[in-house]
Amino acid sequence: MQEVPGGDQIFLLSLEVCIVFLCAFSMVYLYLHKWENNKWLLLAFFGAGWFFLNQLLGPRGYGIVQPSLLYPNLASLLLVFPAFYLYVANLVRVEELHFRKWLPHFVPFLAFFVWFLLTDAQSAKKLTPLELPLPFAAMALVLALSSVLYNFWIYRLFRVNQLKYQDEYSDANVFITLDWLKWMIWVLGLMPILGVGSLFFGQFIHGFPALDFAVSTILIYCSMLSFFSFRQPVLYKMEALFDVKIEDEVQEGQQEGVVLPRQILKTKIILDEQEIKELVGKLEKYIAEEKPFLDPKIRMPELAAELNIPRHIFSFLINEHYGKNFFSFINEYRVEYAVELLQNEANQQYSLEAIGQMAGFNSKSTFNSRFKEIMGQTPGEFLLGKQTTPSPP
Repeated sequence: MQEVPGGDQIFLLSLEVCIVFLCAFSMVYLYLHKWENNKWLLLAFFGAGWFFLNQLLGPRGYGIVQPSLLYPNLASLLLVFPAFYLYVANLVRVEELHFRKWLPHFVPFLAFFVWFLLTDAQSAKKLTPLELPLPFAAMALVLALSSVLYNFWIYRLFRVNQLKYQDEYSDANVFITLDWLKWMIWVLGLMPILGVGSLFFGQFIHGFPALDFAVSTILIYCSMLSFFSFRQPVLYKMEALFDVKIEDEVQEGQQEGVVLPRQILKTKIILDEQEIKELVGKLEKYIAEEKPFLDPKIRMPELAAELNIPRHIFSFLINEHYGKNFFSFINEYRVEYAVELLQNEANQQYSLEAIGQMAGFNSKSTFNSRFKEIMGQTPGEFLLGKQTTPSPP
């Protein structure tokens, strides 16, 4: 008589099937949707998924795959954290990800994969801490250390973007600020705990190994990332290296074949007072007549192109002459325009959210926060104060 699966077995089987289908759907969609942007996230899926499928189909699962094919693939987990890091680096475009830049991140994977191929696969069945073979114990340590290290590096990229986006964007939604990534970092920080638990506690719930649980969590984490990746654009394009006006001595150094750092080329921008006056006049006239700040998605490169000003010159003008970043520069114009709308009696029929949209803000919360930051009170408080102010005699 065939044994009827218990409730725990049905639960585990359902969980495994859901994870497989979730990952399969996410990987196919990521491949078909902006492949270049999501290739590193796909690699993270492969790193965790390859091991998970082998665990599921191997002797500890359904017994379809032989151990000789199973255990060397444990090294694929070392692909996960470097791939997460490179995915974020590709979003913020700190530098071009040339072959020589990303290849060193995968040296541990290559080293351990070869080491596992040369190790007796049968000995890998002993997964308790005291019996763990040397290559697997070493890989567990490297995996835990790399998760902490890459989590720190990803957090640094997040902080860099928090400063960088304000020089190029006038908006602040979660896909520009990468605020969603902040919560993903916290989850990523828990991965080493799951990994250590998988070794020292052996079982997690009702026969579901903790190692499988940790890998399943990584796969679910990848799926969460893919949800945001469906809408997440690459934030910055790499800039041309020689499109700025630089000092005479820098030009001479360049002509002599001296290799100058990128930041020096960017910061050595010299404009005399007359040039600054002309550019400021051109910019302010355009803003007064065309009101580009009313476009919620206006970006610094687009505005610079409309004015036919090199983007580095335009950025220098905003930062040095006005003493602001592009984000503050545009939003001050929006708030000023919103004040004019609120003071106009003909606009009483419009809600505050509608007024914010008319001024170029893409949401009520953004309108409220920017308005209060600049005016010291919310739009509602400003409107209430205007209504209660007595008329002069």
